[in-house]
Amino acid sequence: MLGLDAVTGSLDLYAFEQLPGPGEVVFVETRNCPLPLLEEEKARELILGKVRRVLFTTGFFRMRNLQISAQPIAGEIYIPYWVGFRGRGAQARFVVMDAVRRRIEGAKVRNLLQTWLTSMQ
Repeated sequence: MLGLDAVTGSLDLYAFEQLPGPGEVVFVETRNCPLPLLEEEKARELILGKVRRVLFTTGFFRMRNLQISAQPIAGEIYIPYWVGFRGRGAQARFVVMDAVRRRIEGAKVRNLLQTWLTSMQ
């Protein structure tokens, strides 16, 4: 199973072996998250395109009768990130870590969060 970020659709796909069960989900109420901006149809188009690109790079032409479909799940799954800030004066830099996979994220996530953080006033 693959997930698409519903904020801009610009992040890499998030892979799930299966949807998280009730024991694996923590319900948190917070204002510290970007709001989803993608319409359902646009999200469907983006994820299908990303899956096609992944398949093309792995030998898509050898597959026969391939059908790709995308279905939204009920509700939303938010992936938590830890953000560390450093710097002096007006110069601030930050690093982002996926709090589930415990991996440092790259420029796509940093840019999305920087845009979100600087838009808050």
